[in-house]
Amino acid sequence: MDAQVKQIASYLKTPSADARLQAIKIFAGLSKDENIANRCAKLKLGKDFVRMLGTSSLEGQKYAMIVLVNMSAFRAFRTHLYDCKGICDVCLDIMRSNECSFKHLIALFFINFTQENQGQLLICQTGEKIEGLHMKRLMIIFSRNARSENYFRISDVIQNVTQCQPGRKIVLDMMETLVPVLQYAEPGICKNVLGSIRNVCLDARAHEKIIKPETGLLFQIGLILCGPAEELDDEDFSEIHKEISQHMDIDKERHPDENVRELCLDVLLFLMTEKSQRIYIRNLGFYYILREYDKWEQLEKLKDKVGELVQFFQRRAEGESNGPGDISTLPPAEEVQRFEHYEGQVKAVLQPNKASSEHEEKATLESFTEGLNSVNIETEAPEMDELD
Repeated sequence: MDAQVKQIASYLKTPSADARLQAIKIFAGLSKDENIANRCAKLKLGKDFVRMLGTSSLEGQKYAMIVLVNMSAFRAFRTHLYDCKGICDVCLDIMRSNECSFKHLIALFFINFTQENQGQLLICQTGEKIEGLHMKRLMIIFSRNARSENYFRISDVIQNVTQCQPGRKIVLDMMETLVPVLQYAEPGICKNVLGSIRNVCLDARAHEKIIKPETGLLFQIGLILCGPAEELDDEDFSEIHKEISQHMDIDKERHPDENVRELCLDVLLFLMTEKSQRIYIRNLGFYYILREYDKWEQLEKLKDKVGELVQFFQRRAEGESNGPGDISTLPPAEEVQRFEHYEGQVKAVLQPNKASSEHEEKATLESFTEGLNSVNIETEAPEMDELD
């Protein structure tokens, strides 16, 4: 089979544009076969597929991207791609082109590319003079088009890169760009954005910047968790910051997605680990928001987290006492900051996202498996039914 795959790959380098197009179409039709992907990795064909992105017609580029999306779902081929220099540059240049009609495929590719730490570091340009430029551009594109079919899956890429420290630093720097998406995005996108922020919270040194009013994060979390003003009496309502209270009209509803609500509570738990931050959050009126939210929430696992937060608010002397009689079951703040010691939570950053099978089906655009034996690149090209 290696010889047959290699023979088809040879047409990717032929001067004939038609022959190159037919060859990449064949690879696209076979790209969801892990055995074929592994053989392509063994033959180091990734560079040829990347070259098709940069030198072929738009149609050829589309099929080359289909190959990269589907084959990068397999670890052997994905690992091989990490040695293909310039792949992120080429993909971003195409994504930013007005002529490109398959930008969603590039987002899917980046999801798979960032499954591994090496891919995360590459897209973050770690160690380069322009470190972080690719991701900052992606986040700007995403923040301006978060509901676009072309770009909404960039949120998965952002969450994936926060698996690594350089990625978390980049997302922290872009927090003011990222947070406003929470106002209008679909639940799945909100989940990825909040998951990214939760991962950034792993570093306690980032909390000071995260909590600043300029990011707007706490206001957005408050809006996700709060209900209508009528739940509160006038005195309690007056304690809630105006950036939140002004949106608590009679039709105000809490976010319907439990994963989004849970991530908001996780972020708050991280940010409650330092005294000045606890005081600031308390002064925004979060005690009253969480009190009413607890009455509304039906899921016990989320009610338990609310209980942990409320214990922070109820500590004596501005909430800082851990003396006798304190009913808090939380570990000391310095241990909470170490996420692997945080009881009841996943003991790691959120797992990388990957393009689901549903999206992989969309990525292939059409099935090439039927009638492939009729594709004739040249008379010497192998018939597809021989590739087994």
